[in-house]
Amino acid sequence: MLSDYYYNLGDYATSLSYWREVIKIAERWFPDELGNVWGNLSRIYDSMDQHDSAMVYAKKTYAKIKSIVTCIQIPSIACG
Repeated sequence: MLSDYYYNLGDYATSLSYWREVIKIAERWFPDELGNVWGNLSRIYDSMDQHDSAMVYAKKTYAKIKSIVTCIQIPSIACG
């Protein structure tokens, strides 16, 4: 992905710019993938030394993963 290219070059601001576009697409078309999207966003913010923002998205990632695991373990609950 283009965002990863800029991330690997150390151009985190450009990487973040492209990743924000990924978020828009994921929210509309791939909501089940938001945990992965937020995890990568957390990584970008961490590399930019914006640790508070990184933690916000890391927690969102954790909550999304936890909800998926709960749905698998207890299928009778409402998942979504």
